[in-house]
Parts: sequence; C-alpha cells; structure tokens
Amino acid sequence: MKKKRPAKARPRVQAKPASGPRLSVRMVETPAPYAEVSIHEPLTEDSMERLFEATRAELLRYRPRRVLVDMSDAPMALSISDLNGLTKLVSGNFAGVVERLAVVMRPADVPPEKFFEPAMSNRGMPTHVTFDMSDAIDWLTAKLPPMR
Repeated sequence: MKKKRPAKARPRVQAKPASGPRLSVRMVETPAPYAEVSIHEPLTEDSMERLFEATRAELLRYRPRRVLVDMSDAPMALSISDLNGLTKLVSGNFAGVVERLAVVMRPADVPPEKFFEPAMSNRGMPTHVTFDMSDAIDWLTAKLPPMR
C-alpha cells in the first residue's frame, strides 16, 4: 500500500485592488445646487473614456442641472481631436439635461484656442472653462436668463 502524501496548500491569489477612476462627486446645496466632480488622475486619451463613464454613472444618480468639473489636480494631455471627442461624449449624453457646465483646469492646461466652450455651447450646453474656482462657481450659480 502506498503512503499518502499530505495535500499541498493551494497558492493564495491576492485580489488586485480595484483600479477604478480616481474621482469624487458630491452635491453642493446652494440656492442654485450643483454637482461638483473632482478628478484626481491625469486626463489622457487612454483614461478619458473610463473617467467619463465613471462620472456619467455618478451624475445619473444625482441628476444635477448644473455641474462643476474640478480638474485642478489632474494634468491634461489631450489633443484637439481628443477634445472634440470629449465634446461629443459630454454633449451627446447631457445636452438638454445639464443646464450649465463649468470646468476648472490648471492654468497650463487651459487651451489657448478656446475650442471647448463654443463647441459645447453650440451643442446646447453653456460651458465655462477657467482656472479660477471662484470664477467657475460664480458663473455656475448665477441666475439663468429666461429660455426663449
């Protein structure tokens, strides 16, 4: 009769930490409430769609009429064609839902050609891009003109 050998322990597989997008979303209750989205990782061509999908999921929970996107901690490395794609993503999902969008960027990342603001506004979503947080909040919470 053969001797039984003790069974070898199975190697434990370490669970990989979730590598989800690093962003936070909160509602700011003011007379004109808005959602504040803070992005804490670089915005690149590779991360753009993943960050957008995560942001979209959070915003669909809150259903805000005004949105402030704070990218002052997130360096941006997008080309003009990437910005065009981002414009299509945002306007295609939120035009008619979000009344105003304010974006705060690092001064070095604010594009000199002012492409994003008019492209978004032409798609039905008034947008303001700045590097000053108080300017963005003032613009976002200002009284809206009556609809025509």
